[in-house]
Amino acid sequence: MTEVNVFSLLKKGWWFIILFAGILLFITSQLLAAIPAKYKSSQKVFVTSNQNSALANVYDAPYADRAVKTITVLATSDQIIKMLSEKTEVGTAKISSGLKAQNIAGTQIIEISFSGDSIDDVQNIAQNFIGVISSYLNTLQKDTDQKNQIGVSVAEDPSDIETASYNNWQYLLAALLAFLFFGFLIIYLINYFDDSIQSGNTLEKIDINYLGDFGSLKGSANDLFAINNQKNRSSLEMLREVRTNISFIDEHKGVKSIVITSSKPREGKSLFATNIAILLAETGKKVALVDADFRSPFASKIFKLVGKKGLFNFFSGQASYNEVLNESQYNNLWVIPATDDRKSVNSDTLQVEKIKEFIQKLIQGGFDIILFDSPPIGLVTDPAIISQAADGVILVCQTERTKLHEISRVKNLLLKVGANIIGAVITKSKDNRKLYNY
Repeated sequence: MTEVNVFSLLKKGWWFIILFAGILLFITSQLLAAIPAKYKSSQKVFVTSNQNSALANVYDAPYADRAVKTITVLATSDQIIKMLSEKTEVGTAKISSGLKAQNIAGTQIIEISFSGDSIDDVQNIAQNFIGVISSYLNTLQKDTDQKNQIGVSVAEDPSDIETASYNNWQYLLAALLAFLFFGFLIIYLINYFDDSIQSGNTLEKIDINYLGDFGSLKGSANDLFAINNQKNRSSLEMLREVRTNISFIDEHKGVKSIVITSSKPREGKSLFATNIAILLAETGKKVALVDADFRSPFASKIFKLVGKKGLFNFFSGQASYNEVLNESQYNNLWVIPATDDRKSVNSDTLQVEKIKEFIQKLIQGGFDIILFDSPPIGLVTDPAIISQAADGVILVCQTERTKLHEISRVKNLLLKVGANIIGAVITKSKDNRKLYNY
């Protein structure tokens, strides 16, 4: 799990949040439009002591209170609903679900509301309610003394029909806000549980030294001079920082031979190895770039050395030291290709002692820095063998693609063989600094 910066998250995932909310909002609007509109009307009913007078006597207050409660309950009773259904020809289920009665506190007035999905039904019930309940009360009280009878009268005529539609802007606005929140929540949770490498801080969690970043090169990846292109100034500045850190390690810890590897293919390992070799050579140091990736020899390809005898031929006794050493197009940079025949490659040819002897030959030949561009250690054992002979290992990981658990596994593999991990470089990262123009 990784720490999530909210502002960075919004900047990166705003498009998903808006798309997610927009799709759900459209679906919601279609569903709301399919719901039939609701119609509503209401009227106020006054409870009386008899057919002509109100319960005005203060001594009749308890009686008045009981009368109001009686009418409130009676208004929505099964008997009234049944009579209304017979009178209006509206189904009892529809009447029962839409008929409500509520006493207005402190008064003898009851508000009766009617709602339904048919305007005609609502009007019909509103017009006949008083007549139905009055008729039922008369039937109940036909043998009761008129003075003690309960009656009802119209306090306020039925209101105009109101339309309560579900597809109005209030509902859609509330839905939009909810969907935006849930879209952000999804992005947040995905990033929270995502253990991909985001920055140097991520590497520090597994105790790996962060050497710097290397951005994406614009133009062809096979262009040997792409790093010096004006469009790649940002990547060049980032790579110079990495060069400074490597040079510091060389001066203070005597790291002369370095294996460059990654956890899996296509993380920018070989591109980094090639360009850091070029930048190190520009400082005046004599640099040897060894293409140790026999299966996918990138350095051999970019320096146009494919088919020439190389490291594998030297180890198998098919070529001498001088035959495999090739001066590159850059001053102070020599390249040792991988092999002249990839089909004949056998990993058993790689032996720690042979690699150590080869490194010593290069150092004796005046080389200050030796870089091995090796295959991903997560796929083959070659980097683990070479790293036992070299002074250090640099791990290459791609931002937002390489997982923290993958780097952790690779780290453990290297430590088991006694490798010295000097740090890691993050590739294809963005540099937000503004460069000066001179």
